[in-house]
Amino acid sequence: MNTMKNLTSVTLGTLAAILGLGGRALAAGPQPSAVDFRFSPPEWQTAICLPDDPQKTLVDRNGELLYHYNQGGREFGTRVGVRAVENSKWVEQELLSPRIPIVRTHRAADGLEILEETFAVTDLALAPTVETNQTKPSRNDLILVQVTNTGREARRLQPRLVIDTTLPFAFEREAQRAQVNYREIITTSLKMTAVAEEQGPPRAIQLEELAIPAGGRATFFVLFSAGDSVICKPDTVAGAQAARERAVKYWKNAPLPFDRVQVPDPGVQALVDSAIRNIWQAREIKGGLPAFQVGPTCYRGLWIVDGAFILESAAMLGAGRQARNGVAYELTFQQPDGRIQVMPNYSKENGIVLWTCVRHAQLTQDKAWLQAQWPKLERIAEYIRTLRQQTLTNSSPRDDGYRVPRIIADLTAARPVHLAIMDGVKTMAGAQTPDPWCTPVQPGVLMAGTNVVNTAAVAIAAMNYDPRAPKGTVPFERCDNKLLLAEQLGVGSADPSRIEVIGPSIRDVMFDFRALREKRRLLRGNGPPGRAQG
Repeated sequence: MNTMKNLTSVTLGTLAAILGLGGRALAAGPQPSAVDFRFSPPEWQTAICLPDDPQKTLVDRNGELLYHYNQGGREFGTRVGVRAVENSKWVEQELLSPRIPIVRTHRAADGLEILEETFAVTDLALAPTVETNQTKPSRNDLILVQVTNTGREARRLQPRLVIDTTLPFAFEREAQRAQVNYREIITTSLKMTAVAEEQGPPRAIQLEELAIPAGGRATFFVLFSAGDSVICKPDTVAGAQAARERAVKYWKNAPLPFDRVQVPDPGVQALVDSAIRNIWQAREIKGGLPAFQVGPTCYRGLWIVDGAFILESAAMLGAGRQARNGVAYELTFQQPDGRIQVMPNYSKENGIVLWTCVRHAQLTQDKAWLQAQWPKLERIAEYIRTLRQQTLTNSSPRDDGYRVPRIIADLTAARPVHLAIMDGVKTMAGAQTPDPWCTPVQPGVLMAGTNVVNTAAVAIAAMNYDPRAPKGTVPFERCDNKLLLAEQLGVGSADPSRIEVIGPSIRDVMFDFRALREKRRLLRGNGPPGRAQG
């Protein structure tokens, strides 16, 4: 579709403006600035899974593999790591590159340098692709450990495999494997000899001795295998090293829109590339459609509010058709009464879906697509009207007509206002934003008082409204009367007859906003002012 092809030229200017590059010529000479990580969190997790991967594997700061989120009574039910030598110290952690999620964790011990490279095996027979994922594929993750002896004497190490799980566990020495949750298998290139430590969930399995000559290097690996059909491959060090090279090639050729956004600062570019990769790693295929998810753990699943901005980003990155399929997935959650519901009691999903569809049409310049979706959007809008009517009768704390007035009254009681000023010199009748129904007015009134509730009551009376009006009547049609609520808390009075007014009387300064409201309602029956009616 030609409209899709025009997307890149339309949106890159927007992205440049967001990144602070719009309209600015790049000066020659200055060195690229560095990203300041001094305020980065003390702990972090890195996704190493494939695009659209149903297994959202994470690696933590220590290089441990994290599985079974929110299972087994804790954040991650299973953690798998390697202890090449006792008392090694963490040095740093990095990615091979922002586009290639091979996590490199560096450690050091006396005369030893340890590098753990952790990544997803990318070439199993049933590995998922960006386009489709109809089955739960075989999925393997690998920790490739390289130990360098920098000393002058040979070293003999006693490496251990550490499995910390609260799920069912079995060590099968004869089969040379450990099993977690009845189906996931953990193997190593070194012989497993025994369970050396068992302190609650953490278990340390002793591996065979590793001899490293002076100036020499030794390599071994740990493999975590999962999926509907477990395939414990690779099973040799040479195979693991080849799997690493294939993973590098896979990510270099992955069909992700990395080059859509280019900035001169390499540090910022790295952040952009990592963000793009994370969007596709968090995504999942549901019912043949892409579900653009916000994250791999607590935000895994369709979060319509946050996901709207991810869909917008995907369209800006040139993946307009994928974003459109993501919108189609959102619309599959439309209920018979027109509402969109993914999470219960989260009605703002309806408004966000309306915005998502309109925004997508703007980015792709495809009005025909928007017109095709219009009947669904009209049903959503009608449901929103139903919600508005419900606010007149319900008492749910989720209803802003119930909640907000009480918040205002409680704040007024908790922290009394000592000087309240009401500015009515120039204002708008009808709304606070530009609207064809708004009427600019100049009442020419300025009020001040030492009690905010009393002052507000006098101001409302001067607008020809009843400051004691109950909910459902003008001017409190859709909310509780916050003045009465504050009065009940003993903050002030909503009765003008009980309030001392110094200066002109309320009648002398009255400006009839009620009459303007009624006039506006009559005009609405004939359409917005200044617009021809057909």
